[in-house]
Amino acid sequence: MKIVFLCGSLEPGKDGVGDYTLLLATELIRQGHAVKTIALNDRHVKTDVYSVWHDKETSVDVLRLPSLQTWNERMIKAKNFIDGFNSDVLSLQYVPFSFNDKGLPFNLSSKLNKLSHKGKWHIMFHELWGGINNSKTNTLKNRVFYFLQKKCVFHNLNAVKPFLITTSISAYQTHLKKYKVSILPLFSNIRFLNNHQVKQNTDIQAVNFGTFSGELDKFKNQLNWLKKVAEKQGKKIIFITFGSGGQFKLPSLNMAKNIFGNENVSDLGLLPAQEISNILSRSDIGISRADGLLWGKSGTTMAMLEHGLPVVLKGTRADLQLSVSDFNYQEHLYFCDDDYNNLPQRTHPVDALPKVAKQLYNLYTIKK
Repeated sequence: MKIVFLCGSLEPGKDGVGDYTLLLATELIRQGHAVKTIALNDRHVKTDVYSVWHDKETSVDVLRLPSLQTWNERMIKAKNFIDGFNSDVLSLQYVPFSFNDKGLPFNLSSKLNKLSHKGKWHIMFHELWGGINNSKTNTLKNRVFYFLQKKCVFHNLNAVKPFLITTSISAYQTHLKKYKVSILPLFSNIRFLNNHQVKQNTDIQAVNFGTFSGELDKFKNQLNWLKKVAEKQGKKIIFITFGSGGQFKLPSLNMAKNIFGNENVSDLGLLPAQEISNILSRSDIGISRADGLLWGKSGTTMAMLEHGLPVVLKGTRADLQLSVSDFNYQEHLYFCDDDYNNLPQRTHPVDALPKVAKQLYNLYTIKK
């Protein structure tokens, strides 16, 4: 099968959906398919970039079109790239801010329809619109903005008429119930490295990476729950964080230092994927800013779970929605209202990418 993936950016390590796209593309190539990738609105380049991206011994052709160019210029170049390939499927990886700076890509469908081809459209919704998990606390301004984002989704769906629609979590599937939507589980962008990492101490090493949540009270509950778990074991928590952290990084780190002690908290900043895998491999438990509703779309949560870590989510167990997948991750998810008398245990690492790639191909063939 010939597939062209389209997303916003393909700057390695700078765009989660872009990294997801490159990994999925190379895995499908390993499984015998022909795949190319296009970044339609890349803010990391100033001119057209034709390149080859490598994962292990597999490579995929990449076309990156800069956001500085007009959409008309980019669509002409993308169409030439696609027509020369004669693809069976065009797969759009949808995130609203990837295609519009304000997160309102109303005209996306008219641009996509210029890429007329013999194949069919697939849309993967990585995100829909804001406010899905906290609608009661949104301001009027936010509610109006999220309503417009919702209108964008339905407008683009009705105009493009994809033969397949997928998303990673059941909550999003429910919001798109007027369409037939299939679940395609997320996989980790941080690949597990089988390098036999060994812990250097007997304390409980907890990891947090990515962006801290603004819900500081819920983060505090997660930290306090971990402290109780450690105290029951006669141990202490060694808290390690890495990644950009975001605007709530400083208050979150101060909170962790107040609970665990300054000497037990480390901020390692931005790290390469290999080093992240090394740290996850020698840690005991992860802390996620995701809750029971949206955990299945969190790349950092997936990375921790695939590395065998139990993960503490925000909120309470009553909020947990199970993911439709083969991996049974819900058995390794914990909440602050769970019993803290037993230390959650690591499990065997999982490589979800090959299964997800096969699942996508099966969806393509079923829908043919």
